[in-house]
Amino acid sequence: MVPPLPAAKIEEVLDIVTPHVGHWRAFHINVADYSLIHPALVRMSHCTSAPMLEVLKLYADEDLREDSVPSYAAG
Repeated sequence: MVPPLPAAKIEEVLDIVTPHVGHWRAFHINVADYSLIHPALVRMSHCTSAPMLEVLKLYADEDLREDSVPSYAAG
């Protein structure tokens, strides 16, 4: 599994990909914490139209957080 990116790296990625929003057919964001989705949405709200965009998926999988502790069944 790919580790989640820190917030600063997410900003870097958005700097690279958002100028190409007019070419997007699908865009997926998978972050480790819900708090990282809002800044991504704010950045995307400043984009021009995305006429080809058919799929936009936003995920926050808190199991990916670095500080999450896996649970184990007692046995």
